[in-house]
Amino acid sequence: MDSSNNWTKVRFFRNKHVKFGQALYVCGNIPALGDWDPRRAFKLTWTPGDNWVGDIYVQAPCDFEYKYIVADFNELEAKEVIWDEGPNAKMSIPPKNINSNSKKTISSDIRVMSFNIRFANPVDGPNFWDNRKELVANVIKKYGCDFIGLQEALFHQIADLQNMLPMYKWYGRGREVGSDEGEAVPIFYLHDKWEIEEASTFWLSDTPEVAGSKTYGNSLPRICTWARFVNKYTGTKFYVYNCHLDHQNQNSQKKSAIQIKKHMDDNCGNDKNLVLMGDFNVTDEDEAVSLLIHKGIKLKDTCNLSPKESRGTFHYWTGNQDGIKIDYILIPQELKLKEYAIIRDNFKNRYPSDHFPIVAQFIPQE
Repeated sequence: MDSSNNWTKVRFFRNKHVKFGQALYVCGNIPALGDWDPRRAFKLTWTPGDNWVGDIYVQAPCDFEYKYIVADFNELEAKEVIWDEGPNAKMSIPPKNINSNSKKTISSDIRVMSFNIRFANPVDGPNFWDNRKELVANVIKKYGCDFIGLQEALFHQIADLQNMLPMYKWYGRGREVGSDEGEAVPIFYLHDKWEIEEASTFWLSDTPEVAGSKTYGNSLPRICTWARFVNKYTGTKFYVYNCHLDHQNQNSQKKSAIQIKKHMDDNCGNDKNLVLMGDFNVTDEDEAVSLLIHKGIKLKDTCNLSPKESRGTFHYWTGNQDGIKIDYILIPQELKLKEYAIIRDNFKNRYPSDHFPIVAQFIPQE
């Protein structure tokens, strides 16, 4: 490295199950990632939970493209390489702030978005994913949240968004047995501000570590993805939980709520820097919501800043503000809430999803 001090660390943190004898690599259009030569790709290090982690250094500012690839652990041969499907992931590294070590150079506020993006269902006709993916990306760009919890995200949808949102990275996995199979509840995060320290996904079942498990009466597997982030500028640590509860079975909704809160109690301890968000598939009056708010760590519903008569979040493509409220952002009672908004942006009456995304802004504890 030269003495210009413009080098920036980039951390790759991906959950991926591979076969015995294989490893996960990153290959891209910069020298540190092999200049698209898979034989010179950057190998990540396996950690428990099938997380693959590795750091490279790049000179800021820069923009680059990359893909994850699976190959033999000890030898990279182009004919044996399995590339991620979909468009290239893109990453944009902004100019390095010469005052980046000062806590005064960055706001302490945290903004989060919960957004059920609707899975790419071919029966949606004019609302099919290819017709609205840019709308989803533009909404995320416009509100510039620190963290975005997506629900119903299939992996080709995630790949599309990563291609259009180079200021974000993401963490998560699918709810089926294969790590890239089925709907995911990924967490997108501003990579210039936040870095993952630890993360995982657990199944909402009696066997939370068993991929694809469902024991609460739900017909589909349900998952919760969480991560502990550290603010690169201030050192503040923050936990993010993102989930999608079952849409039919009340027992599953209730037991999932209990399980999530127990995980938060065990994992976060007395730390109040956390958020739980997602599509809960139930209204305010449901027992599952009460459990998520009152059991264990006491939380509050950020929607209380909005008028009661217009809190609906599921509108089924109509834009109707009187729909049911099933999307939530919950934070500890100790955190000061500054803003809550239901985002009803549309383009010529075309909406990004059948759910309105919601945004909350609050101040974490130092």
